Amino acid sequence: MASGNTLAGQPGRDIATLRTICHAEKIAQNSSPWYVLQRRVSIYLTWLLLRTGLKPNHVTLISVGLALLGGILLATRSAGLSLVGALAFVAHQLFDKADGDIARFRKTYSIVGVYLDELGHAVAFAGIFVGLGLHIAWRTPGGNALVAVLLTSTLGALAMVLSRQHKSVGFLLYAQNVLTHPELIPSSRAGGWRSALTRDAVHHSRRSVGATRGLIVRVSDLALQLSDFSVLVLLVLVGTILEVAGGSDLFLRGVLFGEAALQCVVFVTVVAVNATVNVESEVARLDALVKGRDNLEASR
Repeated sequence: MASGNTLAGQPGRDIATLRTICHAEKIAQNSSPWYVLQRRVSIYLTWLLLRTGLKPNHVTLISVGLALLGGILLATRSAGLSLVGALAFVAHQLFDKADGDIARFRKTYSIVGVYLDELGHAVAFAGIFVGLGLHIAWRTPGGNALVAVLLTSTLGALAMVLSRQHKSVGFLLYAQNVLTHPELIPSSRAGGWRSALTRDAVHHSRRSVGATRGLIVRVSDLALQLSDFSVLVLLVLVGTILEVAGGSDLFLRGVLFGEAALQCVVFVTVVAVNATVNVESEVARLDALVKGRDNLEASR
């Protein structure tokens, strides 16, 4: 029989060991307190799932199902069912982190798993806004007020899904277009002030500590933190609890309109940075990596 936090018959799989194996690299890339807190909670689900025969892709499919369930329940008129929907999104968040933990621990990586993970994010991002909008629409009189609620939820869903896709659109453009049309490769990378906005520069600044982090990254990190899906889930959870307790959806209305506006601002900013800096910078960087790898292979 196991004692403490060690899994029976599987020595070394205690919580501290799991954190080292599964989270060390992740936290090195993003050490924000909110992100670290989420990882500290999700590791206990990882510990439990490792005792089962579930594979990472199985866990990913569970997270996708929870996101779909959360959106459906949140969209109902009942405050109680909407609260269950919010809890389903919380569970989705935990499973969404546990699948990668299991893959890293067992070293069972899968490109299909990455695809399913992205599918889950799209379902969750769209589902929470659509569900929230429909839930509020039940108590909204017809006419302009109802249209405003439904339009806001639609714009929030689109902005959140598209923002995630466009943050790494340079990789997609390189694979779909540049590999077959090398004339699209930029002649030079971003320089001057524009270089501070590149993906590499932002990631380097985030790995820095204290005062060494750039002002641009500090501001963008604050906006991204407030618009993060996990924060939205927390706000929706608080709102549904308040609605169950007091019968008012005022807090949820504030969350819907505030977060939708923030998501739209983030999306416009992502598109602007991509068009002026990141698309060309990423394509140039990827091309250099591919050519460097080809030269290395040719020299062997």
